[in-house]
Amino acid sequence: MFVFSRTGWVFDVAWYSQETSDDIVNQTISRASGFSSTEVNIGKITNKGYEVALSGTPIQGALNWDVSVNFAYNDNEIVSLLPGLDELGW
Repeated sequence: MFVFSRTGWVFDVAWYSQETSDDIVNQTISRASGFSSTEVNIGKITNKGYEVALSGTPIQGALNWDVSVNFAYNDNEIVSLLPGLDELGW
């Protein structure tokens, strides 16, 4: 985080990268089994992204005007699936 004290502006940048394994989700199965879904371990998922924020008070006095701008980018990827599983059915 960067703070510009003379102008009252704050600039913040965050970056993240997460790999999740052993994630349990509901998977659709044949209704002939008597059930519509089952819980399965889907494999590995990666989640990467960043966030940029800028906030400040450009007008101060009898009237204060606070401004905040935020931009975020997120990229999810299924790295591997349960053996024998070709797709996820949600």
